[in-house]
This record gives sequence, C-alpha cells and structure tokens, in this order.
Amino acid sequence: MVEKDESIAGFPPYERGYHAMGHLRHTPSLRTIVWAANKEIETSANEVLFTDIEAFELASLPCKSIVVSDMHLLPTIVKLTDIQYIYLAGEALLEEEAQQLLYTHFTFSDQWRILLHFQQDVFKSMAHLRSLRALSAHLGMHQQKEIKIPITCWVHNISEQLYALAVQADDLVGDIYQPTPTNDWLIANSLISKTIL
Repeated sequence: MVEKDESIAGFPPYERGYHAMGHLRHTPSLRTIVWAANKEIETSANEVLFTDIEAFELASLPCKSIVVSDMHLLPTIVKLTDIQYIYLAGEALLEEEAQQLLYTHFTFSDQWRILLHFQQDVFKSMAHLRSLRALSAHLGMHQQKEIKIPITCWVHNISEQLYALAVQADDLVGDIYQPTPTNDWLIANSLISKTIL
C-alpha cells in the first residue's frame, strides 16, 4: 500500500492515515459535562471535569475526568485511579515544550483525549484542530503504532457544533448549550453527516 496525501474539500491537504475519515461510521452526539468548580453538579451530566489533582482525588463521583494544562503533571496524573478520561488541553499542546513532555510521558490507552475549546474565532479554532490532528498522528508515529488520540471539542452553540463536525471532531461536549430538535434535524440533514448519493 502506498502512502499518499488526500485532500478534503474546503480544507488544506494533510496526512490521512489508514483510518475512516469524517463521520462515515457515526456522527458524534453532544455530551453534557460540567466543571467541578460549579457548585451544583447536575445528575444529568455524563461527566465531571477537574483541573486540580487534589480535588479529583477527594471527589466521590462515578464519572470524573481531569484536564491537564501543565504537562509536567503527567507522571502524577497517569497514576490516578477511577479516572474516565485524561483530557490534554489543546491550547497547551501547541507549545513545543508541552509536546516534548507529552512524547516523554505518553503511553497509549483509551483514556486519552485532546480537549479544544471552540472560541469566537471559529476559523482559528479549526486551524488549531488541524494542528492537533497532525500532532496526534506524529505521536502515533513516535509510538510506532497506528493510533489516533480523539479530539474533543467544547462547543457553545449550533454554529460551533457545525464547524467542529465539519473539521472532523471526534467528540463534542458542552455544559450550557443543549441542541434543540430543530438543530438535531439540521445536523442530520447537512452534508457534514451525510454524503451526496
């Protein structure tokens, strides 16, 4: 099999790898998560995010995850028990030093995710996501495995959700924004989740 670059309409070409592109298998649905800093943790939340190791260890919740902004803490965080996901802050991973620390301490498991906050400038967020996708592929090459760290996008409205899906986000999360049935219909009938027959 020969490696080649494949371009995606609307986006610059990048290394595809040998995995299914886009949302051919399924379109990710929006999951509700909350920050542990919120005093009222809703029972409807699928997951609770922590940024502090001590608070994470003290909490007795069924589905708790941690967000890593400082890659120097990775050796400690990897040893934590009862952890659902380890989210690597996407903004921090764009720095060279953070990438080197990640290469040093990374051992692949299904717990790893990259968390990217979609912001007002969605096109900048889309460019960051493409950079993080390239980092994920490079990390797989460094580990000599065909792995891909899923990229989770934190979205705040329907526009950000559509842009995140358009740029191939693997997972969507949010705390306040809840899609309406009309928004679900819009996404289901867009060319983002359906191909032209």
